[in-house]
Amino acid sequence: LLRTRLAPVVGLLLLTAACASDGRTLAPVDPHYTTTTGVGAAGATIGAPSGSESGSFLLSTNGFTAGSDLPTRFTCGGQGLSPPLSWTAPPAGVELDVVMRERSPEGKVQWIVTGIDPAILGFGEGGVPEMATEQVNASGNVGYLPPCPPPDTGITTYDIVLHVLDERLVVEPTEAAPDLAARIETMSKSEALLTAIINTGGSG
Repeated sequence: LLRTRLAPVVGLLLLTAACASDGRTLAPVDPHYTTTTGVGAAGATIGAPSGSESGSFLLSTNGFTAGSDLPTRFTCGGQGLSPPLSWTAPPAGVELDVVMRERSPEGKVQWIVTGIDPAILGFGEGGVPEMATEQVNASGNVGYLPPCPPPDTGITTYDIVLHVLDERLVVEPTEAAPDLAARIETMSKSEALLTAIINTGGSG
């Protein structure tokens, strides 16, 4: 009777030992990799292979490698499309806003998107999420202003920042891009940064 009761236990131990000794291990999960579904006009499915981190709040893109050259299709030399963006779950807030600036004394405003639903985790190139609004840029026009640094000016850096706001932003009809961008940055409770560069040659 004792031998009969021990048989299933011995079999289980042998099975466990076999699984442990077959040389297979589970790959660790990369906490910085997320896959989201874009909800912008382009309707793209967006991965998040590259990005910059602020705490655990990560802004990413599958359009280019963070800190590297901005592809031509996102500049004045190409199609002039706005880049796709995706991010990890943000801190609690009322809305998300995007501000893209040229890193220069002027801080030229290339792009502002306001009123993004905090439940949304990304959008495709050339579009913005439903209910979000593109605002005026440095040229005085609404929407994305494709970067266009002069020739032979060396490396120009662009900062794309996703801001978390605790209150709804009310945009004034005549509000200029620098003023609106500064107000968003002042209201921001948390942010995530993504950078890109354009190298036009020369000494800069």
